[in-house]
Amino acid sequence: MSKNLHGKSRTVDAPYHIIVAGDWEWRVLKRYQSPDAERANPYARWFVAVKSPMTYGSWEYGDTYISEIPTASAGMDFTEGVRKENGYTVTTATVTPYSPQIRVRG
Repeated sequence: MSKNLHGKSRTVDAPYHIIVAGDWEWRVLKRYQSPDAERANPYARWFVAVKSPMTYGSWEYGDTYISEIPTASAGMDFTEGVRKENGYTVTTATVTPYSPQIRVRG
C-alpha cells in the first residue's frame, strides 16, 4: 500500500495539481487517501479550489468527488500530466459546455 504524499493542505497558489477544462479550473489542495485507497473507493474525494464562470473570478473551496472532475481519476499520478506551468502539472480537457436538462423517462 502506498503512502499519501498529498495529505497536507496547500494554498491555492501552490496546489498539488491543476486541472483545466474549458472555463473551469480545479486546483487540488489536499488528497484524503493514498492513490491505492482512492482506486478502491468509488466515493474518493479531494479538497479543491475551483474557479468557473459562476464564481466571477473568485476561488470557491470545498471537497469534491474525483469522478466529478473531467480527466481526473482516482489514484492518478500527479507527477505526470499534459504540460508543466509555473512548476505545476496542468491537465487540460476538452468538454462540452454544461447545460442542465430534465429528461423524462416514459
